[in-house]
Amino acid sequence: MRGKYVPMDPRMWSNQYDVNIAVGLGTGSQQQQMAMLSMILSKQEQILQQFGPANPLVTVGQYRETLGRMIEAAGFKDSAMFFKPITPEIDAQLSQPQEPGQDPAMQAMMAQAQAQIQIAQQKAQADIQLAREKAAAELQLEREKAAAELQRRQQEFEAEVQLKAAKVGAGITSNIQIPG
Repeated sequence: MRGKYVPMDPRMWSNQYDVNIAVGLGTGSQQQQMAMLSMILSKQEQILQQFGPANPLVTVGQYRETLGRMIEAAGFKDSAMFFKPITPEIDAQLSQPQEPGQDPAMQAMMAQAQAQIQIAQQKAQADIQLAREKAAAELQLEREKAAAELQRRQQEFEAEVQLKAAKVGAGITSNIQIPG
């Protein structure tokens, strides 16, 4: 009673006591109880992780109760030595859906995610701008190469025309072909 062993003889009780008796018949071995509680705890953790504390299946209080039962099945008398008890008021408060923006950790994660998205967008824009500038520079270089090649060929053609005109003027007319 209240965490302490109190010997009692139920034959001496009158109707003035509010006592429940739980007889441990057919409950299985301690190992079986621990295995079952471990399975229950695992399922509760999955539900709490997937749906949060405001889910319709498991409350934080029920999760704490399972932990307490595991501690008691392990042979410890008082699970409060390991985990604080959860009152119905605290359990109800924890089971309330959280409004967005209330949780500071969530706000920090959202701010960090937004900053990373913004950095990625800026980097992508910078990469696009750099690619455009590189493409424009390559195009300008190709234009300059083409213009230089055209000017070189035009100078060669003019030099060849002048040479052939000089040959014609000097009277050397054999095998003269004027391109064009």
